[in-house]
Amino acid sequence: MNRLLPYILFPFLLVCILYGQETVSDVDALINEALNEQFGEDLLDDPELRELLGENLLKEVAEEPKWDHDLKVRTGLGHGDNVLYGAYEQVGSGYFFASVDGLVFRLPEAAQANAYIYFYGERISYFEDVDPGQLYITQGQISQAWSETRQVGLMATHIFYDQVFDASADLDSFTSFGVSAHQVEVIPYLETYLSNDLHFKAEFLMGGAYYEDSYEDSRNMGGRLTLRKKLRELSRLETVISRDSRRYREKNPRDADGYSLDGLLRFNFNEASVRWLKSAAKPEGWAFSSKLSYLEQEDNASGYYDYSRVRFKQSASRSISNWEATLSVGFTRYDYSVRNADFSGSDKLWRKGIESVVNLKRTLNDRAAFFLDGQFEHNRSNAAENIYDARRIVVGVEWGI
Repeated sequence: MNRLLPYILFPFLLVCILYGQETVSDVDALINEALNEQFGEDLLDDPELRELLGENLLKEVAEEPKWDHDLKVRTGLGHGDNVLYGAYEQVGSGYFFASVDGLVFRLPEAAQANAYIYFYGERISYFEDVDPGQLYITQGQISQAWSETRQVGLMATHIFYDQVFDASADLDSFTSFGVSAHQVEVIPYLETYLSNDLHFKAEFLMGGAYYEDSYEDSRNMGGRLTLRKKLRELSRLETVISRDSRRYREKNPRDADGYSLDGLLRFNFNEASVRWLKSAAKPEGWAFSSKLSYLEQEDNASGYYDYSRVRFKQSASRSISNWEATLSVGFTRYDYSVRNADFSGSDKLWRKGIESVVNLKRTLNDRAAFFLDGQFEHNRSNAAENIYDARRIVVGVEWGI
């Protein structure tokens, strides 16, 4: 059966990728984009896993395959001047932050299955009258090589969030809203290493989102193709094309003016991105990442939810002595094809934003480190409800277990 598995999965994946429809609704697109920005398209891919664990640890595990773990806990105090992302009502508050970030893994010898379980959880408790924010992510993956250059695998992800999100670009008339939901996704995949340092990966995605309000419940199906090219010893170029579809169980579509229509809402989603990454040449060197993406979202009715989005993000990081520093700057622009900026006008809605993030960490000893994280959002639009700024800062201590 193990020998037949690749031949069963490959045509299944290919058909799903070629004929799978497009993803992601207003609420879910927003949340998925935020999570992808923080954790990446795949929460952990092979190069990132190797970078996280370190080559020395990988060699030790390869010599004696076993389960091991890497666990970090963070606690700190922070403050945000607009924690609800409001354009009119801006609430500032201090807060207590706590998170846990863990990886349980097994990197075996050749011909044995590779597996890991990753989990992340965080909670923000505000000092003002604002509901706490929670986020929990669990991801598991198992892969099996069936030749020297090919492997098949299965990844499963569960996400629970109970947070306030900035929704002004995607929802009808809100600048922020609270949402509590579970998202699940199962991804069988096939990857192969081609000549000239090319790495190809084909994925079939299927899953669903289940909200506290069942009106927002939906299911999605689609595919994703990734091509990575090693440019030099420490740099690589990655291109991703995704095609996906989300179908709602109860939610209705809308006409061009935003009024409800009969039927069930569906969203089609297409995205293409290119990313360049360069690792540091030495422990105290610079590392860089640049990503440009283009997205189109379409609904199955009037096009009220249709928009195109261009996003660019640049980050740089460096370690010096006991210090680690990362600076990220991103630009995003949305352009709607049908929705107007206001009910009585004729200008189509647009929105643009700049986001900058600074992360500093100083090692205190073998297990503890001090960290400081800061974030700034600057959003502008031709609709007043989408114009706001938001700043956050948190300081605390990180422990390795």
